[in-house]
Amino acid sequence: MSGWTACLQGLGLVVGALLAVFSWLWITRPRTNAPGPTPVPLLGNLPHFWRKLPIVVNEFRKMQRQYGDVFRFYIGPKLILIATQPDDAKRLLVGCKMRERDDYTTRALIPFSGYGLIVNKGELWKTHRKLIEPTFHAEKRFYQPWLQIDWIISLTPDGEALKRQLNLYNGMAKQGLAIIRERRSKALPKKRKTFLDVMMDDHGNLLLPESEVYDEVRTFGLAGTDTTATALSCIFALLGLYPEWQDAIQKEVDEIFGTGEDYLRPVTESDLTQLKVTEAVIKESLRLFPAVPVAPVFASEDIPLSDGRYVAPRGSVVFVFLNLLHRQPAIYPDPDKFDPGRFLEGGGTNALPPYSYLPFGAGSRLCVGARFAMLVMKTVLATVMRQFRIIPGSTREELEEIGVFITGKPVHGINIRCVPRTAPVTVDCT
Repeated sequence: MSGWTACLQGLGLVVGALLAVFSWLWITRPRTNAPGPTPVPLLGNLPHFWRKLPIVVNEFRKMQRQYGDVFRFYIGPKLILIATQPDDAKRLLVGCKMRERDDYTTRALIPFSGYGLIVNKGELWKTHRKLIEPTFHAEKRFYQPWLQIDWIISLTPDGEALKRQLNLYNGMAKQGLAIIRERRSKALPKKRKTFLDVMMDDHGNLLLPESEVYDEVRTFGLAGTDTTATALSCIFALLGLYPEWQDAIQKEVDEIFGTGEDYLRPVTESDLTQLKVTEAVIKESLRLFPAVPVAPVFASEDIPLSDGRYVAPRGSVVFVFLNLLHRQPAIYPDPDKFDPGRFLEGGGTNALPPYSYLPFGAGSRLCVGARFAMLVMKTVLATVMRQFRIIPGSTREELEEIGVFITGKPVHGINIRCVPRTAPVTVDCT
């Protein structure tokens, strides 16, 4: 027998063994009565998605219109269900005994984040979460000596409008990374603990193995840059597209910071509590474009969905699809409209069903940096909008082409142009 023949026979045995394994996995795959597209043996619904790369949120909106508020598809033998209603979000994110991540859906994150909070589960996750929470919850004051907008200022020479469009995400990502580094390295007010402080005992010894601390630093480098950069980029793009709300924010900051020499002073905690319109704009942008499109839940047991009409069987994964949850017309009238007034006094959001607005998730896996992220976004907006007008470079249709991955970024990028302000806004544009 020649060497080539032996190699071919060996390859045939390997291929045959793999086919046998895949066939067994396919035959024993979890089943559900939830509707969805017809799967192909062994591959599931992969061919359906391959033809539509990159996969965007609008593809799932089409499936929702076709199959309803709960539907399913297969990635190979892996069963994935989509949930889009508040009651199901509550049951999945809060009601489960222990909300775990599924290795199948988190494996792609490990090269970026290591084994940090996003990926960890069980007792390891509990230990890390308990140590990290004080980093974000112990804040009494919030100044921004670290806030640099030179990357915008440098692109507006001589006070003229940009000759080329600014890819906003890249600048925001760099800014977010600077904030994370500053919080790790700079000595702030004494009662405020930095990220690495909470990882050490009173003698400066690490409370976790060095590799685990490094993984958490990587995790928050990712979470603190990518998600916040995505959210802020969408906010600025929307302000460019809807100048009446840009006027409203600038009127608000002008009233808070005045028009004198101290107009560009740093933002204080007192300022942040007064930024009602700014906060409403942030919340409405996060409703339309949540930075993280889905909250995955591993079904460690059978989970009823849609008042018991469907079941997510043990071993499946359920995605609480935030983009679809936030655009339910029965909850948000005219759901695709950008209307921050929903989140102002009398706007109706106080009467929202519980778990119908979850930009930071919910339950045990609620984003540990949610409050800090809001402070950062309000501070950045208050600082930038005192100095610049935003001119749109991306259309609303382009913003809606949101890729579904770790974060939900528009596949066409987000572009704006900036014009330095010459004077505070004095007209009432609310």
